[in-house]
Amino acid sequence: MIKEDILLIAIQLLYCVLLFILAGIAEKFMSSKWRLFYILPSVVCLFMMAYAGFEKSLIGVYIGSALLLVGLFRPQKLPRRIVSAVSAFLTISGLVMGNMNPSYRSVDYLADFKKGFAAMKERYILAEHKGIDWNALYDKYEPMFAEAAEFHDTEQNFLAWTKFCAEFHDAHTSFYPEDYSLAEQVIRNHSGKDYGLVLLSYTDGRTVAVNVDESLNELGIHNGTVVTSWNGISPEEANKQSECFELYSFPDDDNAYFYRTMWAAGTGGKGKAEVTFIDDNGTEQTVSLSSIGKYYDRLEDALDTLNQGIKAANVSWNEMNDTTACLRIKMMMFDGQSAHDDDYTGMKDELRKKVLELKQQGIEDIVIDIRSNGGGSGTLIMSIAELFAPEGKHYYCNDGVWDSQRHCYKKSDDGKFLLGEKHTFMGENLLGDGHIVLLVNSSSVSAADHMTKVMNDMENVTVMGFTEPCGSAQGVSSIELESGMISISASLMLDSDGNIFIDSGADGQSGNTLDIQVPFNETAVKSLYDDNEDYLMKKAEEFLANK
Repeated sequence: MIKEDILLIAIQLLYCVLLFILAGIAEKFMSSKWRLFYILPSVVCLFMMAYAGFEKSLIGVYIGSALLLVGLFRPQKLPRRIVSAVSAFLTISGLVMGNMNPSYRSVDYLADFKKGFAAMKERYILAEHKGIDWNALYDKYEPMFAEAAEFHDTEQNFLAWTKFCAEFHDAHTSFYPEDYSLAEQVIRNHSGKDYGLVLLSYTDGRTVAVNVDESLNELGIHNGTVVTSWNGISPEEANKQSECFELYSFPDDDNAYFYRTMWAAGTGGKGKAEVTFIDDNGTEQTVSLSSIGKYYDRLEDALDTLNQGIKAANVSWNEMNDTTACLRIKMMMFDGQSAHDDDYTGMKDELRKKVLELKQQGIEDIVIDIRSNGGGSGTLIMSIAELFAPEGKHYYCNDGVWDSQRHCYKKSDDGKFLLGEKHTFMGENLLGDGHIVLLVNSSSVSAADHMTKVMNDMENVTVMGFTEPCGSAQGVSSIELESGMISISASLMLDSDGNIFIDSGADGQSGNTLDIQVPFNETAVKSLYDDNEDYLMKKAEEFLANK
């Protein structure tokens, strides 16, 4: 039970005891002032109900506090002691009911879904762009939330919301439960069993084992071993059998294709999985693997190795060689004051000073690493872009035009969004003849998507990665629910033609591309998973050395 309810019950039981005793004292020393004590339990009860909310399991407590009002009108000892005893009994029953009732203070998950669904339908700005069928979604998910409500199942509610949000293929559309620790716990439990490896796919289409446990080496499986089937089906089909397959989606289909076997190695029955692979002699072998833990942990470690860029302080520098330096940016944030004022002049001045110092030391080129950058401020992006862009004016994006009367964004007669305020910035060309490589991955999202789009149009910038950035770039808003919060794309951003800025549509293609897609192949796997190297950083360094 929550502490407010326990406090209410404790206070009321104390009142019952005191009023039971007071009934005898009041009979000996008659005074109308004693009656005021019988009002206090109801006052306290009303106050606690207003603070913590009504709870049907505590009806006995509420009735008990009201019953004590009898002492206000019946000054005799016997009726006062009777209502004190009855009130104490009802209060204790509330304690028992609160602890035994599975629906104690539980959210009506179905009502919560209907509220969230209605708000999303009204405010989600990419519905038409992504081809969202609201009626079909409601029909599909309403039974799931009804089941969660019937059994007061917090986990089922989280799973239903997460699957629902995945249908939008929008990294800005997510459900955050009230207890955030629930999210990782549920994903961990549903990710499957760890059989000692993770499956990813080479650029040429072959599926291979990575992050392989040493215990599998004696069976002939190591990092880079080609896997042809998992439990008798293709790794892609096995991936779809994972309970987590419906919990995650990629805005861009190219990124979804890259990770198309990510969950496969967690599937299997009763702690056993059969894997068919090509051994080092070119012979196809099939072995049975036993579970050695939770798949979530091995997958998380494999993705950390693949993405590398998250292992750095935010807005930090390191020199790679005599002519190249790296600027790592994990979040499009700098400090609390800059974020509050939306003014990154201080950061810009610091970066300018650092770049000029590096140039004096012989640095010519820069790698800007925004892999796994979770987004942040567009103003920060312009501050960085201004330093490195060729001299002159550069285009960023346009806002949409909000119709305050109809509560939607305005469109022209041909159905295109009207262009609002235009955002531009002035380039300084701080590097001169130097070049920039921008490293991205599928988790470079939101403002990192913006930065990719803006800098991809510059002649002195090359965007590089295994995958394109995420493909989710609209402004974000939130919907508060009793069971948590939904974030959604709700603030419109457009390109100069009035099209949605960056976000992938129904075709699954975002407005961001790579200049160089680094092949994920044998060399990459060996570098990442055997030699513990940052392979993409190495490729960026090679590119700049040979440009």
